[in-house]
Amino acid sequence: MLDRIAPLPPHAFFSELVNAGTHLESLRLVETGQVDAAAIDSNALLNVVRRGGGAAAEFRVIESWGPFPIQPVVIRTGVPLHVRMSVHDALLRADVAFGEQLRSYGFVRFAQAERAAYKA
Repeated sequence: MLDRIAPLPPHAFFSELVNAGTHLESLRLVETGQVDAAAIDSNALLNVVRRGGGAAAEFRVIESWGPFPIQPVVIRTGVPLHVRMSVHDALLRADVAFGEQLRSYGFVRFAQAERAAYKA
């Protein structure tokens, strides 16, 4: 979001910057009037609106950016390779046991992504 307000520095555009910690917390702060606006991941917003959370119907999207690469699954490099590969393989299988639960959040599937998509 800060890139979108260039050439102004953040303190010249916003009266205050708040690090809420999560997208859901950012939405709560907007809903309760503690902040006026927030940058929210589209998946977080979609799920809040779908579930009718609070004032979700009153949220207004003023700009949308993207599309961006899919969100990666990250595993610490200290986890043994065979465990990482086992998780990798399980997530890519079409018959993942928890698929129905994930679909309730708009999840479609896991997909192999190119590392280059995440390099700045």
